[in-house]
Amino acid sequence: MSAVGPHGQAATGGAPATAVPVVTYVLFVVMAGGTVPTPVYALYAQRLHLSPPVVALVFAAYAGGILVSLLLFGGLSDQIGRRATLAPALLVAAVSCVVFIVFPTLPGLFAGRVLSGVSVGLTTGAATAYLAELHPDRPRAALIASVTNMAGLGSGSLLSGLLVEYAPSPTALPYAVLAALLLPGFALAGLPEAVAPRGGGIRPQRLGVPAA
Repeated sequence: MSAVGPHGQAATGGAPATAVPVVTYVLFVVMAGGTVPTPVYALYAQRLHLSPPVVALVFAAYAGGILVSLLLFGGLSDQIGRRATLAPALLVAAVSCVVFIVFPTLPGLFAGRVLSGVSVGLTTGAATAYLAELHPDRPRAALIASVTNMAGLGSGSLLSGLLVEYAPSPTALPYAVLAALLLPGFALAGLPEAVAPRGGGIRPQRLGVPAA
């Protein structure tokens, strides 16, 4: 375990060399999962006879999952730790893949997209904070997080699009590949925690506008 320094943050000197790459990979693959279903929507619309408004609602379910996750769990990694937040996020992403594969129906699409949004919402804040605490150069860590975020979003739709176009089982294979890509992310279980868990349970985030 790493030593905890002032303000409840863990010292990064004892972090293994693989810490930053592992957290970066987790951020990348979860963000990729957020866009993997996008190229499959045309097939869903054709096979399930979905109208454009219904497809738009499926898109909105993903955004709703992110919003709920951020409002309910936005500060969760401060309470239980970065690693303890990212591991469930990976698990939720994997469950989302299973839902898409096993239930290629309209309710399954809604459930899978909500779960995908929750996993993205859990990951973005926790992974960004984790990288800032593990990397010795915080501006560089912020750059890594931003680039990884966008690269993951772009790569997810690109990979899925190629599989949909050229591979069999286009409504199942993209999610099976994503699930396989999620597995190496669980290597974060061996990383040191970067903050001392403070407890206190789930604290919903409050919406507000600064007085200025």
